[in-house]
Amino acid sequence: MTALLRAREAVMRQLRPALRQHGLTEQQWRVLSQLLAANEIAASELAAATCLRASSLSRIIKDLEQRGYIGRRAQLEDLRRTMVSITDRGRRTMQAIEPATAEVYASIAERFGDERIDLMIQLSVDLVTSLVGNAALVPEENGDD
Repeated sequence: MTALLRAREAVMRQLRPALRQHGLTEQQWRVLSQLLAANEIAASELAAATCLRASSLSRIIKDLEQRGYIGRRAQLEDLRRTMVSITDRGRRTMQAIEPATAEVYASIAERFGDERIDLMIQLSVDLVTSLVGNAALVPEENGDD
């Protein structure tokens, strides 16, 4: 299991400088990435999709909303449910980060190989599916992970 954590950390170590340059933490970037893919999503689904605890996500949402990156509203059918969406400012920020993240991904693919990356992704999907089922994969089917 330590190898999985080290692999994740090795990838994130490559991405963090670009995120810091735009004033984002890794967790904030995960939230914005998911919102960019989903446009609008319930906060509970966003927590699951980003692998963040609800309490952590709540603080992240508050900060990103204050900075103008996201918006939130109560769902009309269920006022207890909060819907979260990315704003134009959030989209522009993610577009500004995209060249750096694409460069990191390309560098990793060059060093590690596309086929091995594809295999690693498939094995990761298989591991998650075997541990928690297919439902855990639904929010991330956009292929970013």
